[in-house]
Order: sequence, then C-alpha cells, then structure tokens
Amino acid sequence: MKSGELISKTKITRDTLRYYNRLGFLAPKVNPINGYKEYTEDDVWMVTFIKSAQGIGFSLKDVKELAEHMQSAECKHKSLLPFLNTRLDEVEEKIKALQKIKKHLKFLIEDFEHRDCSKKPSELKL
Repeated sequence: MKSGELISKTKITRDTLRYYNRLGFLAPKVNPINGYKEYTEDDVWMVTFIKSAQGIGFSLKDVKELAEHMQSAECKHKSLLPFLNTRLDEVEEKIKALQKIKKHLKFLIEDFEHRDCSKKPSELKL
C-alpha cells in the first residue's frame, strides 16, 4: 500500500509517517518502477502499536525497546509484562504524588476561604 493508504488507515499525519521512517520503526520497500514507498499490513500494525503504547505513557524510545524485545520473544504478549508492570508502578507513584497535591490544594482552598481579607497578599503563606 502507498503512504496515503497507510496514513488513512492509521490516522497519522504525513509528517508522523516520515518521522517513524527516520526513527526506523518502518522500513518501506521502494517500488523501482515509480519510486513510491510501499507499506505492508505489518507497518499498519506497527503504527497502531506505537499509538497504543504512547497512549499508556510510553515514549518513542520505550516503544523502540518494546518492539525490539517483542521480535526476539517466543510469546510477544507475555514478553511485554515486565514493561507493563514497570509502567503501572510509575503510574501508581504519579497518582500518589497527585493525590498529595490535591489534598494540599483542598486544604489551601478551605484555609483561604476563611482568611482575613485585610491581610496583604505577601502575608498569605502557601
């Protein structure tokens, strides 16, 4: 399939497609007759995989590592488990940090709602 069809199927931009090519995620064959790049269903799968992995917080560097790891694995799905568990741990840590911030913000809102308005802003301590 030509680049336009891949773009249409995966809902990415032409610039994103070029970027994925430069990073080595995709390696289209070049048609010797017309010079057009030709993509396969494997390329559609890779773009979909990249978008899914980014959607759960993996960077493109991480995605590259995941893809390389999967290529050599007997069971591709199970080979991702360590990466997914690590990502889950990172997300849980971020949630804890955000919950602390939320608690502090609620305290400040409650406190500020009852503060004396005659005080100068510099006297308001966060």
